[in-house]
Amino acid sequence: MKDAFIRSFDENTPQAQRVLMRREIEAIDGTPGVHYVHVLLPHYPWTLDRAGHDSPPIISWYSFVQSDPERAGFDFRSRVLHQMHARQLSAVDELVEGLLTRLRSLPTWDATTLVVTSDHGLNLMPPDIGRNPITERNREAALRVPLFIKAPGQTTGAVRDDRADTVDVLPSLVDLLDVSLASADEEWTFDGHSLYDGSEPTSQRVVTSDVAGLDALARRQAARFPRGDGWRGLAAVGRHGTLVGEQVAGLRVGAPSELTAAWDDRMKFDDLTVANQPGPPVVAGTVSDERGARPSSDLLVAINGRVAGVAGGYRPSGDGGGLSFVGYVADLYRDGDNDVRLYEVERRARSVVLHRVQT
Repeated sequence: MKDAFIRSFDENTPQAQRVLMRREIEAIDGTPGVHYVHVLLPHYPWTLDRAGHDSPPIISWYSFVQSDPERAGFDFRSRVLHQMHARQLSAVDELVEGLLTRLRSLPTWDATTLVVTSDHGLNLMPPDIGRNPITERNREAALRVPLFIKAPGQTTGAVRDDRADTVDVLPSLVDLLDVSLASADEEWTFDGHSLYDGSEPTSQRVVTSDVAGLDALARRQAARFPRGDGWRGLAAVGRHGTLVGEQVAGLRVGAPSELTAAWDDRMKFDDLTVANQPGPPVVAGTVSDERGARPSSDLLVAINGRVAGVAGGYRPSGDGGGLSFVGYVADLYRDGDNDVRLYEVERRARSVVLHRVQT
């Protein structure tokens, strides 16, 4: 058995976990055996994109989950965390895809048994962000995990509506592989049951709810990201999300805004080589006006002439320099220098007018 259970401090970053997972995939050579990998993804910090590019986290998860849900900007910033988690989840999808490609290329694929699952979920919907503690409002997301099983000889996929628990994985494998665990000295018993022999669950659920709870969670998440699940849908949130993806040149731009803004020192937009290190997926900075008023709505972020996302989540910056903001943006960066602009949005009866914010 090759055990890649990786928890050392130096190898605990998402990028290192990705590299180690790929190393384990490449080590599979078709020789019959057992390969076991426990990879800490998509664990925080959420810094990876699908291609494995790394970027610094702009919002601290650990301090965020301890913050007050009534604090200014909480809902908006929790959605940015959700966007970053989804982005890193795409890196996990790429790793699983790479694993499947590798296994399918080997002569042992038909006889291979594959299990992909997780040890816990995570709630990213306010107010009870996280999973510590488990509450009535976060358990649907925090306690549910994916479970994918490819059986020997299986050629097509199917979705099973049966109840399944993580304790059912081992007896299911024993059943699928027709393994005998009987011995003269010891009798094996399982906490779970096989998902393939028609048997009923052997244990009571510790925590459970009916399908209505899961349906409600799915609807809440869909409402949070109502415009699809592609790059545009993930960035196109809030009232101004309909403008994400549009060319600024095709929109009406009015007089400059009275707002002024300054980018966070961590924002690097110039001298990029996007194949190795694209621009920041989360932009951050401070915004203010001469009256000290709060912007009336979210701002638009445009990258190289195209609306890439919305920025908001306003709260006092802490240094007396206006309000801080954050925003998740689609990757519209290019090699070299990039033109990144902020726009205030004015909605009139039949039109939308953008006002550029000086940065």
